[in-house]
Amino acid sequence: MYIYKYKHFIRDCFNLKRYYRKTIKIKSPYVSICLPAYNMKNYIEKAVISILNQSFQNFEIIIVNDYSKDKTLEVIKKLQLKDPRIKIIF
Repeated sequence: MYIYKYKHFIRDCFNLKRYYRKTIKIKSPYVSICLPAYNMKNYIEKAVISILNQSFQNFEIIIVNDYSKDKTLEVIKKLQLKDPRIKIIF
């Protein structure tokens, strides 16, 4: 009984996915990359630049600053001015 419902659920999900791809014309998925940062002033810029240099470009970077005591937030804000795909949560 449960396997039967599960098979239909999976089939409906795939049909819905095909429907949305046809109507919205999605070519590639949109990816959110979440990057936690706590006192990462020395490493955060290199990490973000490494993500931005990837060949896949349909993404956003969400950086969560966890009340860093160093100048991590200022480095992140400087990077955000260069690329609008970077979002900051603090």
